[in-house]
Amino acid sequence: MSHTSETKEQAFEALIEKALVGSTIEERKALGITAKDVDAQQPAADQYYWGVPSDFKYKQNEDWAIDMRRLMSFLHATQQDILDTYVGRTPLERAIPERISKDIETFGIIKVLRKGIKVENIELKLWFPKPSPADAQENMLLFQQNQFSVTRQQTYSRLKPGDEIDMVLYVNGLPIFTFEWKNPWTYQTARYNGQKQYKEDRNPKDKLLNFGRCLAHFTGDKNEIFFTTKLAGKETYFMPFNKGLPNGQGAGNPVNPNGYKTSYLWEWVLQKDCLAAIIDKYVCFDYGEAKTGKTVPHIMKNAKKLIFPRYHQLDVVTKLLEDVSEKGVGERYLIQHSAGSGKSNSLTWLALQVIDACPTTMAAKRAKGLEEKLFNSAIVVTDRTLLDDQITANIRAFGQTLKIFAHATSSSKLKEAIEGGKRIITTTIQKFPFICDTIKDVSDRNFAIIIDEAHSSQSGIASDKMNASMQQNGSSEQDADTGGADTDELIEKLMKERKMSTNCSYFAFTATPKRETLERFGWEDVNGERGEKGKFYPFHLYSMKQAIEEGFILDVLTNYTTYQGYYEVIKSIKE
Repeated sequence: MSHTSETKEQAFEALIEKALVGSTIEERKALGITAKDVDAQQPAADQYYWGVPSDFKYKQNEDWAIDMRRLMSFLHATQQDILDTYVGRTPLERAIPERISKDIETFGIIKVLRKGIKVENIELKLWFPKPSPADAQENMLLFQQNQFSVTRQQTYSRLKPGDEIDMVLYVNGLPIFTFEWKNPWTYQTARYNGQKQYKEDRNPKDKLLNFGRCLAHFTGDKNEIFFTTKLAGKETYFMPFNKGLPNGQGAGNPVNPNGYKTSYLWEWVLQKDCLAAIIDKYVCFDYGEAKTGKTVPHIMKNAKKLIFPRYHQLDVVTKLLEDVSEKGVGERYLIQHSAGSGKSNSLTWLALQVIDACPTTMAAKRAKGLEEKLFNSAIVVTDRTLLDDQITANIRAFGQTLKIFAHATSSSKLKEAIEGGKRIITTTIQKFPFICDTIKDVSDRNFAIIIDEAHSSQSGIASDKMNASMQQNGSSEQDADTGGADTDELIEKLMKERKMSTNCSYFAFTATPKRETLERFGWEDVNGERGEKGKFYPFHLYSMKQAIEEGFILDVLTNYTTYQGYYEVIKSIKE
């Protein structure tokens, strides 16, 4: 890399560090602030600590992949009384990181963060989750004592001493994310150079880069961001972490009039509240239980992959929860997400989180108190057995008891589930209209009804899209069949029979909604803010065009040729 290229890349890194820390290495150096001053830091409530590369222990006799300064600072500040009772022979400064490192190797970073560790006779918390408004105030004070830090130019490798990663983000000394930044102005892009660097120059045998040691590894530039949860050399699979263009016009990121296209990463995702939500409520390991139907011990050797939200998944759940908390119970939401959107995970994340939503104001409909949860239960309406299994597996992966979950196939089962205090209930589309009456019978309770499009398979939706395209082109070879019929018919039936209860909020997930569904569940653009004035839009959109361009589904039209077209081609060749 040339000096000019390196300087511009470092300027990009500095901008991101400035956004998180409030200062940069370059600024601190100019002020005479050095690594010796690291303990004098007093970051503002919304700011990170700046880290010193040498505090990260990775060498032979301390191969822990931990920022020891931040870890011990956090523990002494929050659990000194527990540390004082330690009676082990090994000094705490060694016993603690050794136990953390071994537990991460066995269980993965997520469980260690959420559950803490036991060292000889003491138990220690390594992370205080962000509490909901329904939780005690002292829990918020504990959350505020978490130490978020970021270190630039982090040396980390025993295999290639001197190698540096552009940036590492830590929580209480434990690495969460690594970053490699690129600058397109010097012909270095995240899409090519960043991914190539991780695949070819970053060895997953180095402890920091072991599977399950970090939550994700990002590469980004001013235009795009990509991430992976597992480094595997040339087999490493990166996914986009991009917004998509406005109104479903494709992949990438829209122009940002106030900065870089990718500034949402450090201005929103890496802010403490959002990062805490990712740690507490999104990330989990997939142990293959949903696919096999068998439960297995939740240890790293059984982990198939680490599930991390893509941008649109994090965005839709966050926006739905914010809207519900502001408006209360009784609203309708249409989520238009294409095949390839990861809808099963989006549904389970919504179900698991909406049951804890509290109102932000007493003006919210059916609010009982600012510290009272809005919904008694979330009812997921689906025909997909896989989704039942996915919800069950996710609940177990989050360490929650299955006692909160039930599958209701009839009114009696639904009543039983509600009376038994089940927080998440699944039922089928065929049964659901008949048990709406049951919901009306318990009008003192509130429900979040999450409706899953029954036939949302890649092939089915792609086929619908192809049929529609052929009809637009004047082809009569097949009849066009708009997708989403099952979901649309259910909604239409419920509305005609006036079974849309006021003690319910409805969240309809569909890939291809009919016009009537958009008008009944969508948002009317009265002022032309999103496009056409007076047109109805979904609450959230992840389009088929974006899914195709991001590589999550195949474009079935790319290699499609009608018989007439084929005939014309053959004819022209012969001529």
